[in-house]
Amino acid sequence: WLKLSNRWQKYCCHSDLPIQLQPVFSKVPGLAKMARCPPVWIFLLLLALWMAQAFIVVTTFNALTNLVFGVKDSDVPSSIVISKSPLPGVNQLVRISTTMSDCCEIAVFVALGVCYKRRITNKRSPFVSLQPKLPVLSTPWPTYLWSTLAPQIRMGDTFSAVGVADFWLPLVVFFVSRVAAFLIGSIPGMASGLPSLTAQLGQGVFLAHLRQKLLQKLGKGEDGKLWKDACLYSFCCCFAAIDDAEAVDAASGVEVGCLSLNPVGEAVLVDSSVVSAATALMNT
Repeated sequence: WLKLSNRWQKYCCHSDLPIQLQPVFSKVPGLAKMARCPPVWIFLLLLALWMAQAFIVVTTFNALTNLVFGVKDSDVPSSIVISKSPLPGVNQLVRISTTMSDCCEIAVFVALGVCYKRRITNKRSPFVSLQPKLPVLSTPWPTYLWSTLAPQIRMGDTFSAVGVADFWLPLVVFFVSRVAAFLIGSIPGMASGLPSLTAQLGQGVFLAHLRQKLLQKLGKGEDGKLWKDACLYSFCCCFAAIDDAEAVDAASGVEVGCLSLNPVGEAVLVDSSVVSAATALMNT
């Protein structure tokens, strides 16, 4: 998050504010400058979309569970006690609505993944090793969109582009983590939220190992730390997906659209032995 924020602040674009918003932002010092940076607008928009999506999903599936199965929300204490007070447990409404939402989300991701793979991933050129020519100055908004609303698909494209993992592996990991969360939540007396937290941590550790391999392919093996990457993929996977996508697309000389792959420069092909020899020479 700090890395992306610094990049956004460093490479502020020079687009003007909408006329309707100029009187509002002119009253707050420093806000107008921040608002002129399109990536900040994109981030705020995607954050609002993500919050709206989460609210709509939870509300919709809770209402469907109540309507179809006749299950209502109820307070169920767990067997975990802190300060003589039991933590809230997992009730039947949460189990059914979460299972329904997970199944729908996975089905949507599979459908989007098939289309994404056919239109974008399959059109990428194979590389032995990638090394970017220039730093990433801006990121196309479809990268933010895919990384925020469907991070497993964007991560699959990124990892498969450098030969680290198959395109479907992140989605399979997500599916396994949700099944694990369901099984953990089925344990009697389980505290609410603990199953998803455990599954998220396991998913983050696995994806962090893939990111270590990705950084080595990019010649940036020293930049990755497993515990930091695990925390990032566990709780803020969209930011990790954006950062990795930027590096791989810049090295590949392509720009990912909504459902298209557009060349924006020449990809750099660097053999891994050349990278190792150059690194050793610089160290001496």
